[in-house]
Amino acid sequence: MHNSVTSRATRCSWKDFQDLLTHTHKEKTDTVDVQMGVTGLWDLLGGGEELELTDCSGETWAVDLTAWMVHAHAASFKAKGVSGEYVMMITVLHRALGLMKCGIRPVFVMDGQFAPAIKEDTLQHRSLKMKDCTKENPTDRSSMSHANIKCQRLLESLGLPVIASMGEAEKTCAYLNQKGIVDACLSDDSDAFLYGAKTIYRRFNLDQKTAECYRMCDIESSLNLQRSDLVVLGLLSGCDYSKGVEGIGAKKAYNLICSMKENQQAGQEDVLSRIVNWRSNEELEKMVEKQRLLMELKKPAHCSICRHQGDKQHHLSSGCSICGTKLLCLPEPRRDCSCLYHQLVSEVTPYKLELDARRRALKNADFPDKKLMEEFLNEDSELGHDFCVQLSLPDWERLAEALGQHFNMNHEQMMKKMIPVLAHMHLHDTLPYTNTSPKQILKSCIRKRVPCYQIHWQRFDFDKWSPVPSPQVDLQLTPKAADSKADPYIIDVSRTVFSKRYPEMVTLFDSTPVKRKRGRIPFTPSCREQKEESTGAKKKLIFNEGESVN
Repeated sequence: MHNSVTSRATRCSWKDFQDLLTHTHKEKTDTVDVQMGVTGLWDLLGGGEELELTDCSGETWAVDLTAWMVHAHAASFKAKGVSGEYVMMITVLHRALGLMKCGIRPVFVMDGQFAPAIKEDTLQHRSLKMKDCTKENPTDRSSMSHANIKCQRLLESLGLPVIASMGEAEKTCAYLNQKGIVDACLSDDSDAFLYGAKTIYRRFNLDQKTAECYRMCDIESSLNLQRSDLVVLGLLSGCDYSKGVEGIGAKKAYNLICSMKENQQAGQEDVLSRIVNWRSNEELEKMVEKQRLLMELKKPAHCSICRHQGDKQHHLSSGCSICGTKLLCLPEPRRDCSCLYHQLVSEVTPYKLELDARRRALKNADFPDKKLMEEFLNEDSELGHDFCVQLSLPDWERLAEALGQHFNMNHEQMMKKMIPVLAHMHLHDTLPYTNTSPKQILKSCIRKRVPCYQIHWQRFDFDKWSPVPSPQVDLQLTPKAADSKADPYIIDVSRTVFSKRYPEMVTLFDSTPVKRKRGRIPFTPSCREQKEESTGAKKKLIFNEGESVN
């Protein structure tokens, strides 16, 4: 990439770093239309369950790191004068720290060195779109290898595990979730469900600290779709590995699956197996012949009252044999018409959607794509790997080197950024370090409309770089003297989060009487009335005393 991260970082002050971090997070990542996953699947599933990130505290999430980097690079097109690689790294850092502060253990997964051969057309299509915007090609994995290495080193220096997938990152994420190694996947790629994921979080917002949750069990119960049915959606409506069948979208494919399940009899093959055998299915071939015959057959005259074959006037005078009447006919007959036309209609209609989809699909000589099904359903590539998902304390020297090289941060700025993260991890019980605790609650406050406590935190024994206050100031710290800008160990924490971990401190703080400053009472209209009443009573008292003297 033509703009190096280091050269950009040397011109980035600490304030510029914070501003660009916020701007990058808020920037929309759909600058370039990069579709990921089954076409239309998210729309079919509808909105997920919106959850607070703190409600997911203690969970381990597998994060599709490559997707983050691709989206960040796409967003960098609006940030002039900043390289895509720089925006990638600053976005990854910001989001990783945000997840850690919410008590979530992120496990990052990167794409393998080589994409599956079946994905070649999709990557080429995306590359052309990206080249319309810039000469750089972030979807080409060889061009992103340098950025991958830098992001991996940065995350590992934070103590976060990074896994290199053998193929697609979302496949490894789904495998980790399916085997219970992680609790969920964080990805916008719906292919993860086809790979076997059980829970997916997407559209997470660090400002509002929310994310949308989708669960496979909910998809099974509400839409009656199994994992194999989702693979059918990928075959028909399209996905990263296939353009799908022309004229069939996600909604039409879903209606087809429901129709096929209604026609499915006990002991018959599932929908995916039936579609795989479309070419050799003799039953459907016979149904095609019946459909052709039905189209060629001219519908005979039928009574408009009972809808049986015959003339209305004849039925009124002589009755209807099918209705079983000798005079007139029944407007709601007990039996359907038994003519050849209606027999064919009753046999063909239940298979109408399947026959139409089959006709469209078999125009492609390669349908169904067996490589696509093998990619989604074969887990052999992930077997035999020992995945490490444990967090550890940051490697401070490596982290200081990375932040200094890429973002022009010194050791003190590094600790100012990391101390609140470590303190929040301690509150969520996700910090692999136990020798720490809060000293005191300084005051209650409101931060971004969230009720908080301002906490004075005990200094970490490994912190060699933050300024050390004098012992006298440290012992006699009061809410008035507290300065969170000068002391990185004064941290604002959500009242809810802090109360769960330290309820005794909260009870003691709430029971301690608040010392209010003594001063002149503000002059208000009520005070004016009280003063006038007091003055009038005093004058009346003097007047009465004068009368009594006289």
